Amino acid sequence: MHASSNGARIVVVAVSCLALCSLAPRAAAQTTTVNDFTEYTYAVPAGALGSFADYQVTRTFDTSIVSLRLFIVSGRADDIGYVGSRLVTTVPPMCQDVGTVTSEQEVTDQVTINGKTASFLLRAQENCCCVTGWGSATQGDRANARFRWQVTLAGACAVAPLTEVTDPQALSFEQGNTLDTDNLTSAMQTALSCLLREASRSGGSLTVNSAFRPAAYQQHLREVWDRWNELRNSRDPACATLRDQVQQEFQRHHLLLSQRPAASSAHTSGEAFDANWSLPSGVSIDTLADHCHLKRPYANDPVHFIHQ
Repeated sequence: MHASSNGARIVVVAVSCLALCSLAPRAAAQTTTVNDFTEYTYAVPAGALGSFADYQVTRTFDTSIVSLRLFIVSGRADDIGYVGSRLVTTVPPMCQDVGTVTSEQEVTDQVTINGKTASFLLRAQENCCCVTGWGSATQGDRANARFRWQVTLAGACAVAPLTEVTDPQALSFEQGNTLDTDNLTSAMQTALSCLLREASRSGGSLTVNSAFRPAAYQQHLREVWDRWNELRNSRDPACATLRDQVQQEFQRHHLLLSQRPAASSAHTSGEAFDANWSLPSGVSIDTLADHCHLKRPYANDPVHFIHQ
């Protein structure tokens, strides 16, 4: 319901969409076109001469609006019709007739666009008595306000969204509980304790930042890495929201573009941990690791330790 300028309640509102939509195939431009018609009718008890009865038209599309043109095609207003501030009907002598749209008129400049939503104000000005509004709600034989839309929409993003994490262990990791040494194998727990002790004895320190990871969490990391590589150079408006989401996930997990998480990792079997260290000059982390039966097998992943 929408109030008129004198506070009266709208008693009839009828809206129909006569769709003649043309959905373009998804192409490189990733856009969709809509060409269709809508009709609107409403009525409120008449206010004072010169008062307005307003009806807010709001239309929401499936994706963001790239461009839009709007035309009023036909309709009759009781008594004088406007779209926003634009007069679109005839102005008949008082109480002799009602306003009529006599030709198609573009009213794009009266439309407000916000993302996926377009809105404008349909207005009727009182010039006689009884009711104020547009179309059949004011009198059964009167034409509704009919509009023609030409809209270009951003196409749907071609990149699939991230899979929802549902595994309980993986969810715990997603919530920040990412350091799990309890689920390392007993051999790895012994080796880790040894390396911590050796680092301390040498006058340095070692900090573990990742140990056991649930398989579902490892798969999530891999998926985030893959999605970000698909989206990081994308400027497709349809992918903007997903791109922001994936970028936040990529940064939150401290992933590196140079290092794709493995599909199957020693972390998921409890046979690896990642660590950072600070050691005095001349003390080698690899020498300490060797004493504890550990090694760093990957040059491109220097923080990764596994059992020898």
